[in-house]
Amino acid sequence: MGSVEVKHSGSVAVVAVMEPQMVYEKLESIQQQVGELIQKGARRVVINLSAVQMMDSSGVGLLMELNRKLDQQGGILKLAAVQPRIRSLLSMTRLDRVLDVHENEGDAVASFSAPQSLPPRDRSGS
Repeated sequence: MGSVEVKHSGSVAVVAVMEPQMVYEKLESIQQQVGELIQKGARRVVINLSAVQMMDSSGVGLLMELNRKLDQQGGILKLAAVQPRIRSLLSMTRLDRVLDVHENEGDAVASFSAPQSLPPRDRSGS
């Protein structure tokens, strides 16, 4: 039910977006459910985008907002199973330089155990 399915793998919350389109009209449920996870203390979040075939600027904005919220709480957002069309969009918007993007959900979850799990970020302006 809903446009996302949430499961946990250890300390990692895995959110599978079930909606084929991450566009303005369909983002409220995704935003609400992931926002609740963050409010309840989730600090390691993987968003599985394998079902997402189309994303508009609102979808990109939502990913940026969720990343910002997690970052403010000392958390990390990672993306998994991004389709080529969406990967191209992330590259064009340079969001792929901010978010850690993985080929599949398993790799994204496992990367939290890797020695360097924080993506490089310019924090000099903070």
